[in-house]
Amino acid sequence: MGFIGKNRGKAIQSGGAGGSFSRADLAWLGINRTLIADPGTATHGGHIASGGIENDYTTPTGDIYRSHTFTGSGTFEITELSGNYPAAVDYLAVGGGGGGSTSPTAGAGGGGGGGIQYRTAQPVTATSYTIIVGGGGVGLSEDPGTLGEGGMTSISIGTVGEAGGTGVARGGGGGGKYGGYRGGDGASSGGGTQPTIDPAPGVKGTPGHPGGEDIVTPAPSIYGWGNAGSYPGAPTGNPTTAGDGSGGGGAASAGQSNQAPAAGKGGDSAIYTIQTGAKLAYSGGGGGGGHNTGTPGGAGGVTGPGEGGASGGAGGNNPGPNSGEGEVGTPGVINTGGGGGGAGNKLPRGSQGMGGSGVAVIRYQIATAPASAKCSGGLVSFNPETGKTQHVFLQSGSFVVPSPAAPTIAGNIRYLMVGGGGGAAGNNGGGGGGGGVVYGSGATLPAATYPIVIGAGGNTSPGRPSSPFNSPGATTTFNSMSAGGGGKGAGHDGAVVHVGEASTGNTDGTTVAYGGGGGGGSISGPNTTGAAGGPASGADTNNTGGEGGDGNPGPGSASTTMGGGGGAGGNAPAPGSGPNPGGPGGAGGVGVQNDILGPTRNYYWGGGGGACSGPATTAGAGGAGGGGGGNSNDPSASYVGPAPAGPELAAGDAGEVGQGESNPYNAGGGDGGGGTGGGGGGAGMGGDGEPQEGGNGGSGIVIITYPT
Repeated sequence: MGFIGKNRGKAIQSGGAGGSFSRADLAWLGINRTLIADPGTATHGGHIASGGIENDYTTPTGDIYRSHTFTGSGTFEITELSGNYPAAVDYLAVGGGGGGSTSPTAGAGGGGGGGIQYRTAQPVTATSYTIIVGGGGVGLSEDPGTLGEGGMTSISIGTVGEAGGTGVARGGGGGGKYGGYRGGDGASSGGGTQPTIDPAPGVKGTPGHPGGEDIVTPAPSIYGWGNAGSYPGAPTGNPTTAGDGSGGGGAASAGQSNQAPAAGKGGDSAIYTIQTGAKLAYSGGGGGGGHNTGTPGGAGGVTGPGEGGASGGAGGNNPGPNSGEGEVGTPGVINTGGGGGGAGNKLPRGSQGMGGSGVAVIRYQIATAPASAKCSGGLVSFNPETGKTQHVFLQSGSFVVPSPAAPTIAGNIRYLMVGGGGGAAGNNGGGGGGGGVVYGSGATLPAATYPIVIGAGGNTSPGRPSSPFNSPGATTTFNSMSAGGGGKGAGHDGAVVHVGEASTGNTDGTTVAYGGGGGGGSISGPNTTGAAGGPASGADTNNTGGEGGDGNPGPGSASTTMGGGGGAGGNAPAPGSGPNPGGPGGAGGVGVQNDILGPTRNYYWGGGGGACSGPATTAGAGGAGGGGGGNSNDPSASYVGPAPAGPELAAGDAGEVGQGESNPYNAGGGDGGGGTGGGGGGAGMGGDGEPQEGGNGGSGIVIITYPT
């Protein structure tokens, strides 16, 4: 774990949403690093809470929120309420979408969208809240839609329950098959088919959503916003299209009956911004399947001109004659509660689109952006040392330049991007490579939303064999540029080391790019040689990342040494070169220095991880820029690899002390520093011959500044 201000941080595993710091770390950064604080204007300090996928964003009014998104069931825990903001949260609960249906003789009905419960200013206390996220409905051809219903989503804030609680969003109803089956009951009911014996809609949600965004669900509403699916005999139906399926209901409008030249469209989805600050669509109805010759399936439910992306799945087409088979229905979009599309003509069970799973989102305010902010996204602050506003992204999000852009923006953007550090190996492990670095100045960003993905640090590798289970760092992306992840370090009996990932700059302003550092080598087999650093291209100045150090066997098994991970710094001093035979473990390569946070904070970024060493041998130090120190297989603390000397935003950990024969598992390589792209430190062998655990790579970061 990376230490920041004597607080232990959190290492994010590869493949996650990107790196993060603990709340204590963020508070320390705000006070001591001017990443959050804006003296005299900014207010910060929301609830201390955990659970789900966290995301911070800034609203157009300058309020900074933290959201917790649950794509599956879990627990939202508040450990401390804010002293600056109300003891309350906003939440969105979306039920699973209903599955579309199939029919052996015609087009089938689309599934209904899941119910939506959107509540604001809901009182909370410092306790744990249970979150249940409903799955999407499967849909069936033998049943009149009832078994195709999506699962119920609930948030245990306030009074919860089917008897009138405000935290329950029922799933959407399943679509019906040909032969008189209406759509199934749900928050929004599924679409029916021809001929219709029972056209009565089975909607259980609350109709009347007026359109627009962030519409609060009225109280009381047992199951949330929802509307009826349609049926071929509806007043708006077209009698010439008998046999085409109808659309399921959506949260914002009812489904449509079959219309020439297409089957019925799913009801409209609803737009909410609670998750990321951007407009996202939820609970669109699934379209009906086509039956008649050359009939397209009905479109899935969208909102207006298609804002917020897709939600409901489209019905299956019937491109040929009505005597032949059509095409499969499209599933509802996962974690939006969209209904599944009905299958096209005469398709067997299994051809329908499944409903999209539900989602639960909780948010609360954590800060107020300073008046100097001209854009939004990330942690926003004014830096008095540089006289600039800065946006710091420790997690993935979006940088938004409004229209019209402030005159101080064009041609004055400065930025820094760092990829995730590579994970180190256990079992005589080499260090992980540092994440690549891309920085630039004088950029002109026109008014637009610029998605940012923060590269996660690579995993370490517990157990044996080691190296196949550790992973390289992930790439950080922004404005068509990329800062490559660091390569993973090698283990004695695992796969070969991993080269650093490529970085890419652009020519907007003046740009410099460094590829990710290569992973360090182990002692024998195919893993002795350290990996090359990643290439860089597209920038005004392109630099290959530092090469990982080679591993070398010493004059006896007790003196074996391994290579450190390459830093992003390329030809900077100590670029991850391997040790001499019998010498100390290889140090991690030095990262790239950049003063975007001010001349007194001229930090290194993307340092390589140090290598492990054998008994009575000093392990490698972490490279400046957050690299983790290596672990020595020796019980003496004097042999551990130290943390880097910096300066850096967050130092990597020093390696831990080897425990010898009696306790081989309680030591390992140091983790790379969070938000620095530092590589993890390698780990050695336990006293009984079992490998110890290497260090995780540090997550990446993006920093954007402009004149205030």
